Amino acid sequence: MDIEDFKDQNELVLQTLKDFSNITTNLPNILILGSVGLTSHTQNVNYYRKIKDIDTIADMAYRSEIEDQLIERGYSRSTFIGRSMPFSNILIRYSSNRYTRFFKQDSCDLEILFTPFIYDKGRLRIELFPKFYASIPEKELIETELLGIKFNSLSAESLYAVKQLTHNSFGRIYKDDIQKRTLDHQALMNCINIEAYKVIVKEFKITIGFIPIPIKSLLYLTDK
Repeated sequence: MDIEDFKDQNELVLQTLKDFSNITTNLPNILILGSVGLTSHTQNVNYYRKIKDIDTIADMAYRSEIEDQLIERGYSRSTFIGRSMPFSNILIRYSSNRYTRFFKQDSCDLEILFTPFIYDKGRLRIELFPKFYASIPEKELIETELLGIKFNSLSAESLYAVKQLTHNSFGRIYKDDIQKRTLDHQALMNCINIEAYKVIVKEFKITIGFIPIPIKSLLYLTDK
């Protein structure tokens, strides 16, 4: 897919991204990950594809402000927790208001995880699931762009680490879109600095509560 095909096939994604970017311009604790974050890097190696939705993590402190502004723009709110999602029963019972989906006609889905952004000793710690935390160096948070739309995301190396972690854990259980995931891995690998990635592997932390989970074997370098 070339850039013009990408624009045509992702017109709704780009419009929704503009809406969200305009709303959150002055809010620093926002991370756009997923396919949009990936493409902000892989556009540098001319890798484009159809994007389904926008995956975002936002500071819980912004929740009311973001929700109010999206609703003012005509978006409706639901949850993106599905039965196939890991820990779905727990999430539906205790945390459905944190895992939000915003949608409207002529837009793509905007999925936002609202969670506290905790900074300590040069690191950012965020709760992905109840009591399940990820911790990364603050220096890995970057401003990036997709076709001129600016937003905050992760460095290519940290995003690759996230992809590796999910691919080598939940990805072994959920077999959907294997070909797409493989192509994404290959393209993103072409964007990373290998030596920088080796450092990130050592600094990327996952904990349950404050108990560290060994994940180094899940972050090994591979393009598959």
